[in-house]
Amino acid sequence: ILKFALTVSGEKTSEYCEWLRQELDGKVESTTSGHDSIDLIVPGCHKASGLKRLVERWDICPEQCAAFGDGGNDIEMLQYCGYSFAMANADETVKKAAKAVCPSNEEDGVLVVLEQWFGEKP
Repeated sequence: ILKFALTVSGEKTSEYCEWLRQELDGKVESTTSGHDSIDLIVPGCHKASGLKRLVERWDICPEQCAAFGDGGNDIEMLQYCGYSFAMANADETVKKAAKAVCPSNEEDGVLVVLEQWFGEKP
């Protein structure tokens, strides 16, 4: 098993996440994942580690990769990829990890960027 997801009360998400970090130090990593959830993952088994495997398999480099994220569980991935976008609704720590900020999930931020890159739909 690579991940457990816990749903908690929204206003206490950060508090619970920090408590879990302290209590489970070295055994699992805890990170927020948005929508009042906390992910518990195997140390070092985050989204960027999966992308690294794909980069090696496909013989490309991280600078050729793009990522979009809005939760604490996206930070390593955003730092790893050459093109990284935090959603406007993301926490400030997520925005700092990304190279750019795009419109929020509610504003179809991923689609907005993709349409800028590849042109609007016919």
